[in-house]
Amino acid sequence: MALAVAAAGTALTLQASGKMTDSVGRRPLILVGLVVTGLSLGLIGFSTELWQLLALSIISGVGAGLVNPAQQATVADVVGSHRSGGSTLATFQMAQDGGAILGPILIGLIADAFGFGWAFAATGVISLLALLPWLGARDVEKTREVN
Repeated sequence: MALAVAAAGTALTLQASGKMTDSVGRRPLILVGLVVTGLSLGLIGFSTELWQLLALSIISGVGAGLVNPAQQATVADVVGSHRSGGSTLATFQMAQDGGAILGPILIGLIADAFGFGWAFAATGVISLLALLPWLGARDVEKTREVN
């Protein structure tokens, strides 16, 4: 149920954040999305009631929905329209897939050793650490008008 609620939060956010990515830039949405995701995931492990778990799950989904379109648009900006992006996109996808495979294994080790609260806290910290490169990155200017 928590995963379904998180996915719903993401789905409800994607269209709006996709438009905002083009109008306000990529960096602001990535920064806000990583903070929202990091804090909500970090707190999930300390929730004691079902409603808290579900509320934090939908909030983490919203955070992911803010990050994803902006992140993908950033990759498209790096590739540009005048060259082939196949290998760049494949590398980007491979990095995401590697994290999706390795992340649960490592977090499972933390959960086994220290408990689920610490596992979720570690997940939140990792999301917040992802802020560091973006804090120093320059913002991408608005590339087109959004109607």
